[in-house]
Amino acid sequence: MSEGKSGSNRQYERTRANYKYFESVIEAYRQFREYSPVVAVNYDPACRNKKLITAIIHFLADVDTATKQVLKSANLIEKWQALIDEQSVSAEAAAVIAHRCGRIYRAKGLAPYSYFRVIRKPVQRSAAA
Repeated sequence: MSEGKSGSNRQYERTRANYKYFESVIEAYRQFREYSPVVAVNYDPACRNKKLITAIIHFLADVDTATKQVLKSANLIEKWQALIDEQSVSAEAAAVIAHRCGRIYRAKGLAPYSYFRVIRKPVQRSAAA
């Protein structure tokens, strides 16, 4: 069975979920790529500082590494970059890229809502209290 085509409802749902996962990772990648490593002080409370912090640098590097690992072809990597830059790419190439990248992004947990999730340990109460 070729990529992008589904044979069963379960496979269709998995492909659709991978595509949504791919879209969430790519949207975060686009946004974070615009962040600046140096941010001047902004006194407007309504404006968020877009500072490139270590966690975002790790995210960008992890997405780049996973993408290169799964696509392997310079041609597909160029088309992936065109998708990031919101340039037109053939529907077939976009489907192949989304299918391959979606699977690896999901396996590595690269969606921003799970990648940046911080699980805090519960506070232990002292015996004296």
